[in-house]
Amino acid sequence: MGNASSSATVAANADHMASSFDELVARGVYSKGHVHADAFRALFRTGMADALGTLETNTPRILEVGCGAGAWIDDTLALLNEEGVSGEVFGTDISPKMVETCQARFAGRLPPERFFVGDILADGGYGNGDAAYDLIVAYDVVQQLPRAAQPAAFDAMARHLTPGGVLLIFDNEADSSFGRSMARKKFLTRYFRLPLVPRYFCNARYPAMAATAKRLAADGWSTRLTQVNGLHKVYMLVGSGPA
Repeated sequence: MGNASSSATVAANADHMASSFDELVARGVYSKGHVHADAFRALFRTGMADALGTLETNTPRILEVGCGAGAWIDDTLALLNEEGVSGEVFGTDISPKMVETCQARFAGRLPPERFFVGDILADGGYGNGDAAYDLIVAYDVVQQLPRAAQPAAFDAMARHLTPGGVLLIFDNEADSSFGRSMARKKFLTRYFRLPLVPRYFCNARYPAMAATAKRLAADGWSTRLTQVNGLHKVYMLVGSGPA
């Protein structure tokens, strides 16, 4: 009964996420011209360059899970071009409207089939058959899941790496002063209607990044957490498999 209840909760959360992000696209919060703040773009480039530097291939297959409106994929393509890396870039998102936005954004640059609807927790959410990637990237995606489902998300991504592949996860640390402060603000916004953060921020549950890195390391994975330039966000690199 417990497993059935948990599965139902995760499925309901997936449906809620899809409809919520579809609505944000409809409202214009996300569009094909969306870009992120410069400080976080710099963080993303640092993490991506770090991850690419660990790969053994110069023609990587790269998947962004939760690709949204494609802003990070645009930055990825620019970085690959600068680094002289010729790879294939894919994007998946639980929101059909986000996927449509990506297809429009990259029309003429990337084939539309490179973007597809997928659930981070489902093996079928990573492409057809046994699709595998040299680099899987997720930026502020794990936080959208119920806490009980977050470990499974890390494990699901790891299952879709090629030998020698790497996970690159950007998120906020739950067990930090920023994480605790944001938890209070989201609580007050949600339940007391105080406009401390945008309402859609209230759905985010920051993961325990440091604890996750320790768990994966105990299972034999190579893990490294990095914080850049005093930003509250961190990135985690996870090696492709047990040593």
